[in-house]
Amino acid sequence: MKCRTNPKADISGCMINTCGWIKGDGYKCITHAAQAFEVDVIIVLDQERLYNELVRDMPSFVKVVLQPKSGGVVERSKNFRRNSRDEKVREYFYGHEGCFYPHVFDVRFSDVEIFKIGAPTVPNSCLPLGMMPEDNQTKLVPVQPSQELAHHILSVSLAKSKEEFVNN
Repeated sequence: MKCRTNPKADISGCMINTCGWIKGDGYKCITHAAQAFEVDVIIVLDQERLYNELVRDMPSFVKVVLQPKSGGVVERSKNFRRNSRDEKVREYFYGHEGCFYPHVFDVRFSDVEIFKIGAPTVPNSCLPLGMMPEDNQTKLVPVQPSQELAHHILSVSLAKSKEEFVNN
């Protein structure tokens, strides 16, 4: 959206860091982000298998480049990456230097609607003859409040309707 309204942002581009999650759903997230952001260049750092899969799966106009690691680079441990992600979530709520002061307040479940984004795909064999499968990656699926939501992060949308949320 910013690129449409700001010519400087439009020509500057953006970088998408995938945090190294490259297998299974992580790979799907990478390809989905590439499609959603209409990327034209993907740089893969020292992951030849990922490079070959992206060359195979990306449209021909997307340039996929394999870049070796620089000398002296140390791979970060799983624990370090987890702590780094946790810090980013904390920074989101409390600000870069703790300048935000989030607070807790109660909301009745009857006053909100909870959705998750994405639904399982239906195999072609289960569809009526001649029907094509839907793209369920961005489909809104209602979620009933339950204990399963404990310790999960929910985001709040100020959209007035589900259609407004989906279209923006």
